[in-house]
Amino acid sequence: MRLSPCIFFRRGNFSMTTLQPPVTNTILPPHSIDDERALLGAILISPDVFDEVAGIVSDDDFYVERHRWIWEAFRQLRERDMDIDVTTVSGVLGERLESAGGGAYLVRLLSWPPSSLHALSYARRVAELSARRSMLRGASEIARQAHDEKIPFDDVLASAERYIFDIAQKAIGGGDFQSAKLLVSSLMSRLESGEPPPGVSTGLPALDDIFRMRPGDFIVLAGRPGNGKTSLLMQIACHAAIQKRIPVAVFSLEMPAESIMERLVSHVTGIPFDRMQNNSLSPHEWTLFADVTGTLAESLLFVNDTPYITPVQIRSQCMRLASTHGLGLVVIDYLQLVGGSGRYKTRVEEVTEISRAMKTLARELGVPVLVAAQLSRAVEQRQDKRPMLSDLRSSGSIEQDADIVIFVYPRGEDKAAKFLSVEKHRNGPTGTAEMLFSGATFRFSGYEE
Repeated sequence: MRLSPCIFFRRGNFSMTTLQPPVTNTILPPHSIDDERALLGAILISPDVFDEVAGIVSDDDFYVERHRWIWEAFRQLRERDMDIDVTTVSGVLGERLESAGGGAYLVRLLSWPPSSLHALSYARRVAELSARRSMLRGASEIARQAHDEKIPFDDVLASAERYIFDIAQKAIGGGDFQSAKLLVSSLMSRLESGEPPPGVSTGLPALDDIFRMRPGDFIVLAGRPGNGKTSLLMQIACHAAIQKRIPVAVFSLEMPAESIMERLVSHVTGIPFDRMQNNSLSPHEWTLFADVTGTLAESLLFVNDTPYITPVQIRSQCMRLASTHGLGLVVIDYLQLVGGSGRYKTRVEEVTEISRAMKTLARELGVPVLVAAQLSRAVEQRQDKRPMLSDLRSSGSIEQDADIVIFVYPRGEDKAAKFLSVEKHRNGPTGTAEMLFSGATFRFSGYEE
């Protein structure tokens, strides 16, 4: 396994749902019966409070079982659009009512909180203590795995990372609403300042005139083999990392990191790739080589060349890179080589899962995710070789999930002439750019350059 320069962890066989509470004889896990009572009492006093705290607390966050039952009763009543009060809650609890303390306990809860105004504080406290208990359960499970030398060390590390990530995601929650007033104000401020729209430039003016890679975009660059998909991906990644100083994560499933770097040096210097391969550089080319390799070495470009990597592993690597160096763009070559979870019987179902995972990754990270994809052979049967969205190989969900789809295909018989066609653009126009491709230096350029 080669890695440049990140550290790679394989996914562990770890499940939150299978963890058991740690066994301890002297110390109880973190909890607050008072906060749980106060939260439940606040809702009984002011039932509308439930809607304010339901996004913070879930059923499993309650330490005391009867409090969890009462909370579940609140939720069920809300789902049925029924009032929450002592009588209705008693009815939903049914046979559990006596075990929950009876109607008398529900009445006592009414007098527990000093005020329903502090319900949010109670809810946050209950959720925080629940997260701490989850951490303890996770620590216990990770300790068990660490003691079991039959479990690969990388799997133990991946399990620990995944568990902490899941806890963090739950703590973040679904996010708050943003008012139209706030969104309009933000838009007005940007327009008045003259700032360009948010997003990453491709470095190709003809493409940038059609779209920018916006945060959260899932962008698919598709083509048949030999049309320069990888070259274009790396050109865009190189532009972002060197010219724009944006941290870029590259996942190269098809070729090793060393080959990627050789191609990038050829692209940036203009030195034909075969001259580098044959070690036949002129003195001038050696000077160019030294300058460019120094620039690349100082860039924020990170290459992971694990040949069979899953979406979970990609997310794990991206989260780690984002925490250490920041992250502005993710590039993956190519989608159909990404590994599936093994849960599906057909590759079509697996690619559907992978495609949706890439879209989710872009939203979670808040960065563009640019992915190459293979086209089916059907495009070869057409006289003009022009691809269609239906040609996206293995899964129709790629077309559905992608925010932007770009096709690269030949322009006539000239191998150097290419079309870059933006066939889908969820938030803007489509269009076609005429480009020249130098196979010797893996470089796309416009006719005007």
